[in-house]
Amino acid sequence: MKAVSAAGISAAIIFLLAHFWSPVFHFARAEDFLFSEGFESNNFDNWDEVSGKWDTVKNEANAHSGKVRAEIKGATKDGGDILLKEIEANDFDNISTVSLSYWYKISKQLEDGDHVVVEWSSDGESWNQIADYNDLEEGEWASVSYDLPFGGDDEEEFKFRFVADLNGGSDVFWLDDVILSGEPVSEETPSPQGSISGFKFKDSDADGVFENEEGLEGWVIVLYDSSGQTFLASQSTDGFGNFKFSNLASGSFVLKETLKDGWLQTYPTSLSHWTISLSEGEEAASKSFGNAPYKEILGMKVVALSSDIASSSEFLVFDETMIQTGSESHRVIIPEGTKITGSGSSSFDFTKFGIEDVLPGALAGFGSGTVADGVLQLGIPNLGLEFSAPITVKIFVGLAFNGQTLDVVRSSNPDGGWTIDGIVEPAKCLAAEGFCVFQATKASYFAATHNVSSSNSSSSSGSGESSGVFAIGGSSLFSSPAPAPTPVFIPSPTPSPAPAILNQPINPEIPGIALSQLPAKSREMIISKSQVSRGILPTPLQTDELFQGEPSQKEVQEAGGNLLSSGTASQPAFILAMAGLIGAVFFFSRRFRRKI
Repeated sequence: MKAVSAAGISAAIIFLLAHFWSPVFHFARAEDFLFSEGFESNNFDNWDEVSGKWDTVKNEANAHSGKVRAEIKGATKDGGDILLKEIEANDFDNISTVSLSYWYKISKQLEDGDHVVVEWSSDGESWNQIADYNDLEEGEWASVSYDLPFGGDDEEEFKFRFVADLNGGSDVFWLDDVILSGEPVSEETPSPQGSISGFKFKDSDADGVFENEEGLEGWVIVLYDSSGQTFLASQSTDGFGNFKFSNLASGSFVLKETLKDGWLQTYPTSLSHWTISLSEGEEAASKSFGNAPYKEILGMKVVALSSDIASSSEFLVFDETMIQTGSESHRVIIPEGTKITGSGSSSFDFTKFGIEDVLPGALAGFGSGTVADGVLQLGIPNLGLEFSAPITVKIFVGLAFNGQTLDVVRSSNPDGGWTIDGIVEPAKCLAAEGFCVFQATKASYFAATHNVSSSNSSSSSGSGESSGVFAIGGSSLFSSPAPAPTPVFIPSPTPSPAPAILNQPINPEIPGIALSQLPAKSREMIISKSQVSRGILPTPLQTDELFQGEPSQKEVQEAGGNLLSSGTASQPAFILAMAGLIGAVFFFSRRFRRKI
């Protein structure tokens, strides 16, 4: 019985050792936990380098665990304050993968320009960025863990560090429970390791082709897993623009660049990243990125091709862009990849490039009988520009021209030199929805015009050439026959003042009635049906108050006006007017008697 009891006890002891002692022994092995720091010693004795304002703070309520945390607070020195740990090379025997985990908290907001960067190095010289805490609001404790693609041996040393570069006294970053652990090497024969490498270059002509252009230093290239979401590692390009990720197992990866402000990615051209399928031991090279600096002007991403943005002779519009005047009356679409050059390859300042409304009355130099119906200035006044691809120009001319074919001309200045050179054939447009749409390869003044009969034009003095342009309220260059009677809506006058440009007679047949006295819809009807056809006014007024057809009786009643003929007043209207006059006389006579 005693022997049985002893055997049972021995078995129980062996069972307990197997189930409980083994994990404890396993926990203590160096290859599992290489470094663990909870800062409970209230100092940095376990660290190899501490500089600047890194400190330990004993406050159980604010530590993640235990009673002490580490923190960095306030403005740091140039280059940042560093908290660094180095692991002895022999600690990495039989270790295949290293993992770094820690808890952090943004105690006070990190503003734009404040950085706390986490990095690691396998040789103590080149550093790989894990995280960059920047421009973050206050938050709670958070945990992160990173697997580092590192296989240690006796020739390598491993370091990791926290580098704080803060600008102000209100910036505070907390740190706690830092753990560096390792996964033991499998007894199986290791698979050959692969690599991914490439080159970062300045694409000076933004054509997406490497043409012995200079490398770009200090750009961050990031390696992700096949989903493109899980971070694996990052590299900064060296002084020649090179980068390389080594010790990679077979699998699929996504390679991206961190784009800098003011730069466009021009290569790779189809996607913004590389998708790489890596076999065992494969070295995937030439996974490069090309970038070009740009300036944004009027919504266009513009690359200066021969110099800088203020003095180049050739510029590239990277994306298709629609630009428009401030009034949104005129629009221009510039295709993707269009190159813009100055006439004769002259250099110019692209920051002065603009798009403007121009009054037809500001133009001159047209042939006799030519009327400008809509005008746009694109580019830089008095400078001819050329486009490598046709641009689409949309000029507002007014609904009155719908269905009419208008001529299109251009010039580099508003005083003459009008030509169809640079206007895509047939240098005409069919007006629709109030717009004249055409294409051009040169700029900068565009005019949609039409011709009137020479028998209706008055001769100009001097050169025998008329300006061909009309201004609202100005004298017409063309004599006009009396128009056919057209219904004209004449409401009761309102006391509010009107712009001077509208205080002009509607036409000689109806003296004393100005456009400002009419509702907007009726003004549009008069201009479109009477004045434009006679050459007195160039275009309708506004697109948002267009009037189609003649005014209804309901509109007449709502406005308190009368429907008359534009040629002569109708008899009923005359009777009504007389009745109103008699009523007014009667009203004022009664008031006069009362005063007496």
